[in-house]
Formats: sequence, C-alpha cells, structure tokens
Amino acid sequence: MDYEPIDKYRLDIKERLTRIETILHRELPDIKEQLHLSNGRTRSLENWRSYMLGGMALLTFLFGILK
Repeated sequence: MDYEPIDKYRLDIKERLTRIETILHRELPDIKEQLHLSNGRTRSLENWRSYMLGGMALLTFLFGILK
C-alpha cells in the first residue's frame, strides 16, 4: 500500500486547521464585539416597538371609553 497520499492529505488537513485556528484567534474578539453591538441595537429597536404598541393600545382604549 502506498501511504504517501494519505500522509500528504493529513498534512494538508492539519495545515488548513492551523490556518482556521489562526484566523479565529485573530477575528473572534472582533466578531464578538460586533455581535454585542448588534444585539444592543436590536434590543433598543424592540423596546421602541413595545413602547409604540403600548401607546397605540392606550389610545385605542381611551378612544373606546370616550365613545
């Protein structure tokens, strides 16, 4: 059996994993920071939506009582 292609394949896989790990270690903190900022924006938009829906519900209730 010829084991050279298998060894070459394994070496290639190890090199790929090393490159991926290097990229992750370099980029992961930045990705986490961007995710944190995005979650904050989403939370503020959801809060604004809740306030608007609550205000509209209050107006609907008040107009229902006055009618």
